[in-house]
Amino acid sequence: MKFLKNILALVIALTAVLVLNVNVSAENSDKVVDNADILTDSEENELEKDILGIIEEHGRKYDIAVITTYGTGGMGIEAFADDFYDYNGYGYGSEYSGIILAVDMESRRYQLSTCGEGITVFTDYGLEYIEDGFLSYLSSGNNAAAFCEYAECAGTLIEYYESHGKAYDVGVNRPKPRYFLYFVCALIFGSIIGFTVCMCMKNQLKSVNFQANAANYVRQGSFHVTNSRDMFLYRTVSRVKHETSSSGGSSGRSGGSSTHHSSSGRSHGGRGGSF
Repeated sequence: MKFLKNILALVIALTAVLVLNVNVSAENSDKVVDNADILTDSEENELEKDILGIIEEHGRKYDIAVITTYGTGGMGIEAFADDFYDYNGYGYGSEYSGIILAVDMESRRYQLSTCGEGITVFTDYGLEYIEDGFLSYLSSGNNAAAFCEYAECAGTLIEYYESHGKAYDVGVNRPKPRYFLYFVCALIFGSIIGFTVCMCMKNQLKSVNFQANAANYVRQGSFHVTNSRDMFLYRTVSRVKHETSSSGGSSGRSGGSSTHHSSSGRSHGGRGGSF
């Protein structure tokens, strides 16, 4: 009887471990699947490293993935993105939370698909923000930069959600990308170095005295003005456009995320288009 109790306890413990593991970690560790072969090996490895860093930074709560393909086997790009996410073990927690970007090079279409709490974090308006970040790079063929921007923007929206307790949505000021802070720090640091260098150079020029005009630098008798006149050469015209109010922009738009169901039965949010 004691042996059976020990076996039962072991089974319960193993079951608990498995359940906890499913709830906190995604089955698929490949965050970049470049089936269309549009990235170099180094670009793929660097992107994978960056994405994993963002995921770890936010406690492995939201998955971030990229899939490229050449053709979707007759499926629409939306169904392809949803099914690839669902049937390949992506998503963290019991709700499989996360986001994936699918790119079909044959049809030149892309799809962002969200799942679980990712539907809340990445609103329709938030997906537009991500799209604005990567689409121009994708259209111009700068694929590595496009996917880096996608991951960076996704990380920015996760950070916004965690720090504000609500998702970036209609009527909210656009969040600054995380690298904006790095730029500000670099600018300040560079300014300090530049100021220090300039001050050192200034101290070396103490023997130079200020001159009010250039006469002291002209050799006597070497310059003679024989004729002078005023000539009108240019005219500068400044025009200021007066903006008029309109009903455009985000006014009248509803927030949140629109959803649909994939073939697995899960709910997904998403946004897609052509590039």
